[in-house]
Amino acid sequence: MNLWFFRVYYSHPISETLLAKDITIGLSCVSKFEGVYHRVYIKEDCPFTYVVTYVDLGVTEEVEKAEVQFKHLLNYFATLPRMAIACRLVGIEFKLNDYRMSSEVYQELNTLCQGGPFYVEPYGQVDGVLNVKIFDADQCYLNDVVVKKGLAVYKAHMHYYFLVIYCVSFSFLRL
Repeated sequence: MNLWFFRVYYSHPISETLLAKDITIGLSCVSKFEGVYHRVYIKEDCPFTYVVTYVDLGVTEEVEKAEVQFKHLLNYFATLPRMAIACRLVGIEFKLNDYRMSSEVYQELNTLCQGGPFYVEPYGQVDGVLNVKIFDADQCYLNDVVVKKGLAVYKAHMHYYFLVIYCVSFSFLRL
């Protein structure tokens, strides 16, 4: 996807004519995440919030209705493939608080995934989610890095201990 063109188009005043007013579950549209436009899928419509998935980031979030603005997604941008895939890092278990990844662990993982290029080595699927090792050009595995940083631990029974994360990098190889 030409992200520059996408972001320029939706940031331009002409895109204000694309404001979506009838927001329904299942709608694919565009909205901002951290000040930048991204493709969005509406998952839930609650009384004061929407639950949305930022398609190219792999992030699902609850947003306040009063604070969010959606724009219609043009067909050209809708046909482009997702820039994120759901995957599990094979052989590790993240350290969780009440069954959730802490914001510190999430931030550190996000920081680790900012460089690149990255390569994905698949290890099969469990419950329809791809199991992977992610490594960089120096063959340094993200799976090992997160354990060394104390964010996760190795597990002997790999197929039972996975946490779904979204691996986002525009440099990933497509599988």
